[in-house]
Amino acid sequence: MPDTAQQLDVPAGSCRGSCNPRAARALLAHHQALVEHADAVDAWYAAGGHGDPPAEPETPRVRFWPDSPLFCGRCAANARRTLLDLDVLASQFPATADGHRGRGAGGGEGRVSGTRTRPSVSPVTDVLDKMLGDLFDIEDEWRALRGYPGRESRGGRGAHPRSRTIGWLAERLEDVLAHEDMAGLPRKLSNWDRVLRHLAKDDRASTSSPVRCACGERAVGWDDEVHYYRCRSCGTQLNQDEHDRQAREEADAMEAAGTGQRA
Repeated sequence: MPDTAQQLDVPAGSCRGSCNPRAARALLAHHQALVEHADAVDAWYAAGGHGDPPAEPETPRVRFWPDSPLFCGRCAANARRTLLDLDVLASQFPATADGHRGRGAGGGEGRVSGTRTRPSVSPVTDVLDKMLGDLFDIEDEWRALRGYPGRESRGGRGAHPRSRTIGWLAERLEDVLAHEDMAGLPRKLSNWDRVLRHLAKDDRASTSSPVRCACGERAVGWDDEVHYYRCRSCGTQLNQDEHDRQAREEADAMEAAGTGQRA
């Protein structure tokens, strides 16, 4: 279960979560710009060195969050919230989408009387089933790594087994996220979160937040790539809990200010 950070040049000791890849990509782009700058300087010298030499690319201001032991506390909190949200999101789909769809009596246009109709699996059901299969695989992998007894297979593949597996993983998530073989789990969870929110027509990813960033700008919005709220002005990232806490604090401050003015 590879993680995103392993695919990028992230410094040793950095968090493996989604808080660092953007900084790593900025450094990678800067390295490429330095290579291109060196080529441009060589060409400038070869042409006689007239005029000013090519300007050196500006060094990006980046910050890498440390691991503890593999993920920082913010990414670990993100993973826990995302895991629990999967159960909530899945339970919001209507019952008709959480099972097999078949034509009811009299509802089959063009159906020959007396013939049987085969129920079809809805697209949502197919997605939920695949997600549950992934969650089962994660639980099975962790059980195997720790030498635990095998997962109970009874109970089918509906809402109850899903909630049971998510609860089981949530209870052990701190240990799971500390194991090298499970480093790709947060990315897998965020991918499923994105899929379910798309099916549920949840527009969180396309909306801007009203909170004010520490830089003073109101330019915070959800970044679906990194699964963080991010300031478009300075790049500061807030996980869901940090964002919600700041939104409550700003709302309370505005209410208190309004109460003081009325008094």
